[in-house]
Amino acid sequence: MFLTVWRRLACATTQTRQYGAGFRSWVPPRFRPTLEKLEERNLFDVKIWTGAADNDWGNAANWDGGVPGVFDTAEFDNTAIRTAPVIGSDTIIDKIMVQSTWNGSITDHAFLTLTGGLTLASGTFGGSGSILIGGFSTWSGGELEVGGSMTLASGTFTLTNSLDAVTINGGGTLTNAATLTDDVNGVLTAVSQ
Repeated sequence: MFLTVWRRLACATTQTRQYGAGFRSWVPPRFRPTLEKLEERNLFDVKIWTGAADNDWGNAANWDGGVPGVFDTAEFDNTAIRTAPVIGSDTIIDKIMVQSTWNGSITDHAFLTLTGGLTLASGTFGGSGSILIGGFSTWSGGELEVGGSMTLASGTFTLTNSLDAVTINGGGTLTNAATLTDDVNGVLTAVSQ
């Protein structure tokens, strides 16, 4: 049965038809493209801290674009009304970018996960919470203080300032599994207080 169907299909594709004075091979029908609706995609988005309502990180009124989510970058610059955001609950976002014009302090009292990295160019970043950093990070200015634990889980952590000192308060720890690079003096100092 299968062989018979196969032979019929094979013969059907090689049949010739008479057109005018000669014979011409069978030509398959032309392909007609169609449009299909694509699935929705989540793109990385930048949320800018405004501090319009209070210092609560989790308050959507403090952000241009809403509270940063898993795929978002939280950006801090000189446009904020309040410059002391406090992270009070466990948070996972892609990245934090602190611009060189920021003169505030970001305080972490929970567990903060940055899957895409940390860019710190000014201000103070620290608190009693813990932070897990992956991806590509750059520290070019400001102060980095660890009260809980700081884990550089993967990627690259590049130091481009002359301070290169992480302050570890109390029982805080610094764990490194990333590649550390230093564009200034080749030394990272952990200062325990």
